[in-house]
Amino acid sequence: MSEAEKWTEPPAVDQALMRRVCGHYATGVAIVSTMTDASTPVALTVNSFTSVSLSPPLVSWSLRIDSPNRHHFEKGSAFAISILGERQNDLAMHFARPKDNKFEGIDHRLGSLGAPIVEGGIAHLECRPYRFLEAGDHVIFLWEVVDACQSEDHAPLAFYGGRFHKIAPLVEQLA
Repeated sequence: MSEAEKWTEPPAVDQALMRRVCGHYATGVAIVSTMTDASTPVALTVNSFTSVSLSPPLVSWSLRIDSPNRHHFEKGSAFAISILGERQNDLAMHFARPKDNKFEGIDHRLGSLGAPIVEGGIAHLECRPYRFLEAGDHVIFLWEVVDACQSEDHAPLAFYGGRFHKIAPLVEQLA
């Protein structure tokens, strides 16, 4: 029997198990935003944000393919990422819930590229599109960073096991 004949497709990983296992990987929490064709700000909370490259400076995040906001991010020309601090779980939940005007009552400003930046975040990135691609049930967005700033010197908001957490430094052990 040849090696090709011995190969069998491995069983698919159960989706609930995949979610639980990946939930053991702590992430930060950010708000991604852009403007619609009608110049209306749109944003949502993500924990899929990550740095990809320093040269060129690239970041990525992913969104479910069936998200009603997908076309805004695929067609947008300017984007902002507001990284949230440990005291901003209410803000994270605000942008995670469906709502017509998520920016109503929220302090924000337009960045140099024209995308809305949520005030009070611990860091901000302004980006332009680089690439996006479909992968499974998500779209992965790659953005080129054109400006970045650190606003506050606070710990980030963390997401782990389906809940928000604060990050505490480990106590140094004495030798």
